[in-house]
Amino acid sequence: MTVALAYAARSGVTVLASAGNSGDELNEVSYPAGYPGVIAVAATQQNGTRADFSTVHTYNDVAAPGVGIISATNTGGYEQVNGTSPACALAAGVVALMYAKNPKLTPAQANDVLIATTHRPVGGGSALLGYGLINAAAAVRAAASPPEDTTSPVAYKGKEHLATPDGTTKNTHPEMDPELWVTGLIAAGVGLVFLSGGVLLARSGRRKVPAGAPGVMQPQQGFYSG
Repeated sequence: MTVALAYAARSGVTVLASAGNSGDELNEVSYPAGYPGVIAVAATQQNGTRADFSTVHTYNDVAAPGVGIISATNTGGYEQVNGTSPACALAAGVVALMYAKNPKLTPAQANDVLIATTHRPVGGGSALLGYGLINAAAAVRAAASPPEDTTSPVAYKGKEHLATPDGTTKNTHPEMDPELWVTGLIAAGVGLVFLSGGVLLARSGRRKVPAGAPGVMQPQQGFYSG
């Protein structure tokens, strides 16, 4: 995949990818969103806040609506869907309009314009929604006169890798909120109590059959009988 992404970059192709939908589960890293040079798109709810499922990582660049999106189905008709995939599709549509405005855009310029024109969240960029919710109209207008592309190919040097504009690596994520850990531990404790109770009830419900009773197979030596 990295070879394909490198080829796309050399060919002047802008690549976007959904950030991932595990934000309310294990918050796993999603690829190709986690690779340098890829515009990672997080998902927002209708009110502009992060969708609960949207993965939280520092590789997030921008965000787009991802809840209640009308989508065509593979069986015909339409339905509402949720996910960072429809969010990425909307962001890709904006990038397509940017290229229609300026076919000479480079991937770096498309990235910079898309980020520079977002509805920047209070406090600046974050791992939740990247640099903010995309602004289609502003991005298309800005594509007409993009900033100069000063990027150039660099040699790979072992474990070193590209980072975000503020120097944050793209393959890390913030520590989980302690409240989430506490909630998880409480849920696990309650589940363990129910499981233990179920085992005790199952054992107490077994009938003890006298040894030698008719129709009962006797245990053979060397075998375990529960």
